[in-house]
Amino acid sequence: SCIECKVFKKSCELFHFNRLLNKIMKKLIFYDDILQRIALPEKNTLHIWILDLKKKPLSSFYFLSDEEKKLKEKYQDAQEKENFAKRRTTLRGLISKYLHKAPADIRFKNEKGGKPFAEGVPLQFSVSHSGDFLAIAFSMNDPVGIDLERIRPFEKMESLIHSAFSKKEKEYLKSAGSEELLPRFWEIW
Repeated sequence: SCIECKVFKKSCELFHFNRLLNKIMKKLIFYDDILQRIALPEKNTLHIWILDLKKKPLSSFYFLSDEEKKLKEKYQDAQEKENFAKRRTTLRGLISKYLHKAPADIRFKNEKGGKPFAEGVPLQFSVSHSGDFLAIAFSMNDPVGIDLERIRPFEKMESLIHSAFSKKEKEYLKSAGSEELLPRFWEIW
């Protein structure tokens, strides 16, 4: 356990994984060249896909179920409608390649909290998006979670810092210069 992890009372391994992932994201080349078949994740292994939705054409719209098409229509903005379709078709396409099934055969349901899952499938996944970016994590049998956030200012940042962060986290943020405040906030969050 290192000094930074003690300050934030977070798992050292998780803290440093998130920090490394943030550094990688800054230099990442986005690959959307999905193979015909993808090997399932081995035990205790995560597969993480990070995609730039601007670079993904919406050629596979037919992958959306009737229910998903209705969900898409709830978005007001045309770009958000398109991004929803890209997110869902990408998820459906990846799951179909993992399971060697037709995309139309993948059925989604929602847990009580709203998190989607593929019905009758041991492949666990988590989806997150921010701006034009999409992150999907896959695991076999074990629940998985991923969170992707674009580093950006937002209106209620100060109140969130006040209500959700520990005293040491607040001190860490307070010691930041104006250019470091935002990256530090998202590093902790």
